[in-house]
Amino acid sequence: IFSPFFLYLINSLVFCSMKKWLIIVFALALFGCKKDQLSDDVLQPITSSTSYDLRDILFVDGRKGYAVGGHTFDESLILQTQDGGATWTQAHIIGNQKKIIYQLYPYKDKMYAVGLDGKTYIQYPEAENWHIHQNIWWEQMKDIVYFNDNEGLVVVGRNWNDGRIYKIDSLGNVLQRD
Repeated sequence: IFSPFFLYLINSLVFCSMKKWLIIVFALALFGCKKDQLSDDVLQPITSSTSYDLRDILFVDGRKGYAVGGHTFDESLILQTQDGGATWTQAHIIGNQKKIIYQLYPYKDKMYAVGLDGKTYIQYPEAENWHIHQNIWWEQMKDIVYFNDNEGLVVVGRNWNDGRIYKIDSLGNVLQRD
């Protein structure tokens, strides 16, 4: 059932010295980690029509997508596309307080984004505008995920030594802070 080479390999691995073992592991790692290369005909540059930094991009299907970013204290930016990224338009944010937006997350029929100063941005179903919800902790909200209709998590912090996780409700209000 086993080929002679396979039996030889097993025997060699079981009874070889540490030096040979490391050489075999290194050889397997070296030749087993090849990644496929993307060709230039697969990649296509897309013009976003903004000079602001983009922090996240998300396509909900082959045509509809969003990009977020801005400038730390000067601009909140949400771009939308309906044609797979060929053209982008800037979304209107009701009550925009011009703070950078870091991350996007779709949950069911809503689109969420989070950013600087404890802001959660929500686009409700069939709405053109985005709404801002402010929580009581004015921190940098870096990422968001929802588990059910009224419970999610947000990663918060400025750097490696200053991080927290918030349990939030559907509006971004903090329920628990760890």
